[in-house]
Amino acid sequence: MENPTIAYCTTCETPICRTCAAGKHRDHAHKTIQQAAEADQNVLKFLKRELEQAQQKVLARQDDLSKTCDTMETIRVDLESKIERHTQYIIENVFKKQEELKNDLKTQITERQQAIKSQLEILEDDGRSLTSAVRLTEGSNGQVPVDDTTKGSSGVEDSVKVQQRSHDLKEMDGFKDDDGVFSVGGGTVRILGKSGKGKGEFTFPNGLAVNPSDELVVADMDNHRVQILNWDGKCRKVLSFSTFSRPFEPSNVAVSTEGIYFITDIANGQIVVCDGDSHLLTTFGHEESLKPDGVALTKDGFVIVSDLQKAAHCLRKYTVDGRHVAVYGRYGTGPGEFNCPSSLAVNSQNQILVSDGDNNRIQVLDTEGCYVSSFGGDQLSGPGGIDVDFDDNVYVCDDAAKVLKYDKQGKFLETVVQEADIVPFYVSVKKSKPTCLAISEGCNNIVKVVTLRR
Repeated sequence: MENPTIAYCTTCETPICRTCAAGKHRDHAHKTIQQAAEADQNVLKFLKRELEQAQQKVLARQDDLSKTCDTMETIRVDLESKIERHTQYIIENVFKKQEELKNDLKTQITERQQAIKSQLEILEDDGRSLTSAVRLTEGSNGQVPVDDTTKGSSGVEDSVKVQQRSHDLKEMDGFKDDDGVFSVGGGTVRILGKSGKGKGEFTFPNGLAVNPSDELVVADMDNHRVQILNWDGKCRKVLSFSTFSRPFEPSNVAVSTEGIYFITDIANGQIVVCDGDSHLLTTFGHEESLKPDGVALTKDGFVIVSDLQKAAHCLRKYTVDGRHVAVYGRYGTGPGEFNCPSSLAVNSQNQILVSDGDNNRIQVLDTEGCYVSSFGGDQLSGPGGIDVDFDDNVYVCDDAAKVLKYDKQGKFLETVVQEADIVPFYVSVKKSKPTCLAISEGCNNIVKVVTLRR
């Protein structure tokens, strides 16, 4: 008969009989079968409680995830509805704007046609007067007596009137001379460049500046270069770089009085600093994950950059060697807040002028970033390029295909340029008289130089 189990060896974790307990297990720790069973039962109870608690946590997590899914679905439906409404709003406004532009164009063309018709009537009258003068001259064998009978409706005075009116016709908007210069009501317009990759040609020209040599500087964005031109469009120099991780894509440019160029490179998220011979001096902005657009230099030697990072929409202040100093403003609509700040300018009072695009205004800050004033809300629609002249008058490009002029207090003075359909991107003002504006038309791949008579 086998020996019955009488104990449990806790050392070997096995039941043992009397013989084993006295033999090879005699130096081990023993329990009775009942004690061993109770100990295992306690362990099982503990594990059961642990499993039950884990099960409750899983059920609670399932409930939370289910609620989260329901919430996300509600948010999705709400966002889809908002997107649909906003899209519809944009479409309606696009069509509304389209109709407004069509009506404006129709009005301009009608006025133009009426002006031309009036000039034609004047020419017809002058033609008849000139014919009468010729006949009078032929009848007197080339001797034209100047007395009361020849003055007025015929004779020499009529001939003089015809010459004067012919001169006046040349002053009409749209007259083009042999050098490709168009006369406009307030001055002349010269077209620089055309679409292309050669020197003096452009592919999406963007920001503009004037260097200390009074040359025009153009950020030729999609040609991956900056061109330096004279005011007749002849290319003097080209600034370009091929060592960056992405192709150089200049958006805006500012030039110091020492001839150092500060260029916003939107493809690489940086400011490129170089001299006029394309020698790279430094780059900065990477640590701030910069999404640069406008750039300007203050009178006290700082670089101001507009940053269009998502949820940032601010200005950043740097030293000329690229040390980040301060952040001005944030996303919003209040004073000193911005929604798509783009072009920048600095006036003679060392104030920073900011084209606050989607807030439809120009904001003025001091060099510490404190709000001073704003203007343009009544006239501006999506302002872009901005610059100041020698009298601190402000010139602003806006989405309504206009360039507007304000005085240094922000009072609207006049519409300097009104295009039919091409939106002017950026403007730069020659710092000597007469007032001369360079205006980039990126979509047309040209730069217009407007010289104002007044």
